[in-house]
Order: sequence, then C-alpha cells, then structure tokens
Amino acid sequence: MSRNVSDLSENQLRVLPFLISNSCVAQAAQEARVSAKQIYRWLQESKPFRDELRSRQMALADAAMSNLLSHMQKAVDTLIDLLESDKPTVRRAAARDLLDMVFKLKSVDDLEKRLEQLEELAGMQ
Repeated sequence: MSRNVSDLSENQLRVLPFLISNSCVAQAAQEARVSAKQIYRWLQESKPFRDELRSRQMALADAAMSNLLSHMQKAVDTLIDLLESDKPTVRRAAARDLLDMVFKLKSVDDLEKRLEQLEELAGMQ
C-alpha cells in the first residue's frame, strides 16, 4: 500500500477493496454502500485515493503474475509433451503455441534492447 493511506477517509478505505474486485463502479458502490457519484468524485478529485487504488491494483496484478510465472515451466513441459501426441492436430497446435511463445519472447527481448539503446542515447544529450 502507498504512504497516502493516512490521507484517506474511512469510507474511502472501505470502498477500495470493492473497486478492486468489481469491474463496475456502480456495483462496487452498491456493495460498499456508498454512492457511485461519490466514488467518481473521489476518483476525479482525490490523488491519494487514485494512488492507493492504483497501488492496490498493481499489487494484485503482481501477485497474479507471480502465480502464473510459478506455473510457466509446467505449461511449457505440457506443450513439449503434446508434441509427441498421436493426434496430428494436437501436435500442430502444441507446435504453433510453442513457436508463438518463442516469437513473442524474442520480440519483447528486442524491444527491451531497443529501449535501453534509446535511453542511453537520451542520457547522452
């Protein structure tokens, strides 16, 4: 959580978990027993509220990413095993998925290198 928590009201703190768990402000407002209009006002006018919401959303996303990464090797192993399937359609799908992953990883790596080069150039000027 961010350091701005002390700047938030009790109602704002109570609303945050509902905003994170609902894709709709109206639903979050109903569950938190606060008006949607009030939530929209906080989102528009309160930087500490926006910052804390963003901080909590990022923490949740980081936890989900960590969970996914912990299962990545098992997923890759499963695709590799499927390359030996008796069914040609399964082998083809596994091969396509593996190749797609390799190309995406390569693209991300290339973009990171290019970004580093641009940052170095920008730092020189």
